[in-house]
Amino acid sequence: MDFLWIFLPFFLLGAGVTLFAVVHRRTLWALWREPVLSQPVLIIESDDWGPAPTSDVQVLERLVRLLSHHRDHVGQPAIMTMGVVLAIPDGARIRDNGLLKYHRQTLADERFELLRQTLLTGVRQSVFSLQLHGMEHFWPESVMAAAQGNANVCSWLTGDTPLGEQLPAALQSRWCDSSILPASELDAVTVRQAAYEEAVIFSRIFGQIPAVAVPPTFIWNDAVEDGWAQAGVRVVISPGQRQDGRDGNGRPVGPAPNKPGGLHLNGMRGRHGLMYLIRNVWFEPLRGHTAKQAVDTLARQVALGRPVLFETHRSNFIGESPEVERAFAELDGLLRGALQRFPLLRFCASEQLAECLSTRDVRWIERSFRLRFTVFLRRMLAHQYLHRLAVLTGAFFIARVGLRLSTRWQTT
Repeated sequence: MDFLWIFLPFFLLGAGVTLFAVVHRRTLWALWREPVLSQPVLIIESDDWGPAPTSDVQVLERLVRLLSHHRDHVGQPAIMTMGVVLAIPDGARIRDNGLLKYHRQTLADERFELLRQTLLTGVRQSVFSLQLHGMEHFWPESVMAAAQGNANVCSWLTGDTPLGEQLPAALQSRWCDSSILPASELDAVTVRQAAYEEAVIFSRIFGQIPAVAVPPTFIWNDAVEDGWAQAGVRVVISPGQRQDGRDGNGRPVGPAPNKPGGLHLNGMRGRHGLMYLIRNVWFEPLRGHTAKQAVDTLARQVALGRPVLFETHRSNFIGESPEVERAFAELDGLLRGALQRFPLLRFCASEQLAECLSTRDVRWIERSFRLRFTVFLRRMLAHQYLHRLAVLTGAFFIARVGLRLSTRWQTT
């Protein structure tokens, strides 16, 4: 009998680990299948560019100079992806018709030609990569409806250069109707057609099909993916899950991590083979984010075998305030610090990374089982959704021991 008591803790531990593996099998399998990068990869992803005051031209030119100054060990300059909004409201025409009909100004208009050309110059110099961020940063009918009872929205809508990021956060979501909260779904056929058309118009404006799309406020649905895929989009940028609406307080809502769409990892496929890439770090100097913090976060993500896609926004770099100067300084410090800490760091565009993941390019993707297993254990321990049950069942303890042994194995 005493002999059986000796084995009881091991039996309970084995049962707990088995329970953990069964409950979270889909997540664990997804973490194992997520590619492990063999070298650090850094991409600066910036949103909300598009029709804007002419002062944006000088901002873009300054970014081109800054990015060109930093090159990785193969000579590639730092790349900033530009999430482009193609249109803003034509405030004068909307005002003239008494807010009865929506009209837009697009990047194809003559007044924005210099801005469009500056974006393309950055592409030719290999420091900008253009992404589709939407026809507008909102659903026009939702904003028109909201303007009927909101003087601030009405004033914004009829202004000279109404920029989407100046709207209330809920109204900035393009693929749901947030004029009344909680948000309601839009007609799927209408959404599918709008998603297709905005990708086509992008190709007309820039002369290329958008390889990458970024859903405004990361709220989108199946119909959006259908339209984008039909137009030739291959990659969708995700924050790690798909959010499909907003609750009564305007907060984004989406499926739980164990539900379809509730967990996105790099290289996962959605509808029609669309690949997801994950933006995993915020870099917003206007919110107090610093280069040192960013480089430290980069190091943690590198240890997890993941690329680092820093999310930032146009608002950090426009204007002439001390905060804007600090934002440029922090971006410069981030790129310099990253190269110093990781001499083998690679800069690339999101579509290039997606292609490497798709083809399992051996120059980018780790093939060693030992290294992949070590990284898998790190990912499991870092995944918040798994943490509670992992501790309760003892799986956390087993993973920690396994990680230590695996690490020691690699160094002997």
